[in-house]
Amino acid sequence: TGVPANTTVTATFSKPMNAASIIPTTFTLRAAGAAANVPAIVTLDATGTLATLTPSSPLALGTVYTATVAGSVTDTAGTALGTNVAWSFTTAGLTRVQQVSGVTFFDTTMPINLGKTTTGDTLLVGVETNNDVAISSITDTQGNTYVRDAAFAGAPNRLSIWRASNITGGAVPVVTINFVAKETATAVVAEYNGIASVSPFDQTASNNQFGATSYTSGTTPATTQATELVFGVHMNRSTNLGTWTPAGGFTTVLEQDNATSKHQFQVQDQFVTTTGAFASTGTHSTAVTITSLVATYKVGAAVAPPPPPPPAPVAPTVTAQSPTPNATGVAANTTVTATFSTAMNAATITTASFTLTAAGAAAPVPATVTVNAAGTIATLTPTTPLAAGTVFTATVAGTVTIAAGTPMGANVVWSFTTAPAAPVNAPPTVTAQTPAPNATGVATNTNVTATFSTAMNAATITTATFSLRAAGAAANVPATVTLDATGTIATLTPTTPLAAGTVFTATVAGTVTNAASTALGANVVWSFTTAPAAPVAGAIARVQQVSGETFFNFALPITLGNTTTGHTLLVAIETNNDVAISSITDSQGNTYVRDAVYAPAPNRVSIWRASNITGGTAPVVTISFVAKETATAVVAEYSGLLNLAPFDQTASNNQFGAISYTSGTTPATTQATELVFGVHVNRSGLGTWTPAAGFTTVLERDNATSKHQLQVQASTVTATGGQASTGTHSTAVTITSLVATYK
Repeated sequence: TGVPANTTVTATFSKPMNAASIIPTTFTLRAAGAAANVPAIVTLDATGTLATLTPSSPLALGTVYTATVAGSVTDTAGTALGTNVAWSFTTAGLTRVQQVSGVTFFDTTMPINLGKTTTGDTLLVGVETNNDVAISSITDTQGNTYVRDAAFAGAPNRLSIWRASNITGGAVPVVTINFVAKETATAVVAEYNGIASVSPFDQTASNNQFGATSYTSGTTPATTQATELVFGVHMNRSTNLGTWTPAGGFTTVLEQDNATSKHQFQVQDQFVTTTGAFASTGTHSTAVTITSLVATYKVGAAVAPPPPPPPAPVAPTVTAQSPTPNATGVAANTTVTATFSTAMNAATITTASFTLTAAGAAAPVPATVTVNAAGTIATLTPTTPLAAGTVFTATVAGTVTIAAGTPMGANVVWSFTTAPAAPVNAPPTVTAQTPAPNATGVATNTNVTATFSTAMNAATITTATFSLRAAGAAANVPATVTLDATGTIATLTPTTPLAAGTVFTATVAGTVTNAASTALGANVVWSFTTAPAAPVAGAIARVQQVSGETFFNFALPITLGNTTTGHTLLVAIETNNDVAISSITDSQGNTYVRDAVYAPAPNRVSIWRASNITGGTAPVVTISFVAKETATAVVAEYSGLLNLAPFDQTASNNQFGAISYTSGTTPATTQATELVFGVHVNRSGLGTWTPAAGFTTVLERDNATSKHQLQVQASTVTATGGQASTGTHSTAVTITSLVATYK
């Protein structure tokens, strides 16, 4: 994802290809849903292994493309690939790279230092002035040109938006705003990748509001392109500071308060994908005078810097050898390997260029040589076991080459010594065990093996001499025991999976013998521990619960403890005056939906949900109302709920003078295991809640202002059916109840 629109597409082959078969009809690129391939040219490099498809024009932004190499392409010997090879990628959309603010007090210039900028990007500058002094120019240390795209119609110098397109990037450039006279001002500079480099400005609108809490820039004429950036600039010219809250879809670019003018400056943006008339809107926590301006910009190709030239070919090196140089006691049946720093041309690595020779011998050891699929490891396998107690020298010739043909240059040579011949009738030993001694977390379906130093007498390797027993057990684990063809590896295979979380002890009896009938002598014993049983999948668990209340305010913020990615947040809310909730948001950017409401008055009691959340440290959940409201809420975090479509059933009820309360019964649930989440509000006298059997109190919260009591209780059920959230209250009161079930 995030692929630049001016990308090329490449396919690397395992061997040189027939260039005549690599053409635009056999190497293609197509956008999702398109009827035709992307116009492009296709080339093959000098080695014949790298095919490149270069689109004739930049690709569309935010689009899935599929590349296909046809199975009909052939190598230089005429052998076809056989089956199509296809893969997909997604081009980048619009990206805001950085944003920086600045202020000045009664001066003719305002310099703003940016971070590193990228050539081809766009800089947008929003400026507000205290005294409506005109801007003579905007310049920067990279020599870019700035133009004014939009201004507040009532006073063009008061609020304006400037732009530098297709910039020359640089390290820490300085943008300077120049005024015709001394001025106190505030500005924000934002860098974007993906705005069209030619004629990007499209539409604008501006507005001024007095005593406003809901702000708007006014609506632009219809945009001329589907994909555009909506860039909104807002200034609070009163001395009453407050909090900006952008409307849904908008993101705050930056806020900057001017300590001298007492103005508040806020910039917000939104990426839209359909044509239409747009306004930059939101709310301010204080009724103030707000001047607003919006401009829309057409999105074009997201441009990546040109790729650097390919590095000069680097000669390969040998980075590792086995056996290691100067090793002693090497087994006679060893293989010899050389690991290279890069993929090699397998055709150059043969028995002539990778050899093994015994000291004093006239010819190399007869062997086979292979190269792994990655081309990085060459293995020499002697045809017969090596002579005991002998020095052997391995040589990789300097003539071996990488795939591009660059040779290694110099021979790589190392030596090792094989183990001396075992004395006649020397007792065997156990040289390796699996699982390893004291291993933990071992799979319950493991086999147990013992590797011997010499070939063993198979008749002595039985379930009586190679056994496995659980700690505290009276008998061995039922199993079969086998010996491999070399006679050196004994394998014990349990008949059934081992118990989880258990210590097992394996024993090889000292009575086992080698082929010469020499006994091991002493028992070889080791232990390991199996992995604990896996937790039950899908178990529902409540992780935390937090409550909050507000008195006649637009927002109710609630700070949680640390949350976990993938969990679910459920939010229960009761209001005093039935004011609607405009949105619920949080500092992690999660999306909240309303699942259930009290049917006769939907704004009075409701349940909201954020699924598959992005977790974080002490996130803040904010409940926003369309007007000032007194309200109480509980937020609960759960694990184990479905990430997709978890909400199932709901019911609601209202009771007067009630002691026994009920939410009413839901329709039958559609899944056996579900969470029953009940919300109850006492809108009259205070008292004590007692949930019915099976329910647990999530949290209770009394609102000191409204004198309402909010109580949330939950239960996990394991059978389908109608569900109700019930209990008793110590006082006969008016209770509004709501229940929702979650899979």
